[in-house]
Amino acid sequence: MLAVSNAEGNSLGACVRNLVAVLKEGNYGRRAVLIRDRRCKAPGKSTADTLAGFDRLGGVYLLAGPEELGVLNAIYNTLSDVPSVLATR
Repeated sequence: MLAVSNAEGNSLGACVRNLVAVLKEGNYGRRAVLIRDRRCKAPGKSTADTLAGFDRLGGVYLLAGPEELGVLNAIYNTLSDVPSVLATR
């Protein structure tokens, strides 16, 4: 599972808690990656603790710069176009 989030504060904490819940359920596999813009504020103590739990469950938290985020957006745009291309065939 892959998640991209630029949330901060309580929103980031909620995002990570949701990912932890999904990992514990196991319906989407046991691996998850959370990518976040490195220009965002650092997580607070509570969210940092939640991120540590995310890591213990097999999650990976990555900080990405503008170049990496640009590549991810290009991949997303390509993949989101696939259904429309297939529908024209």
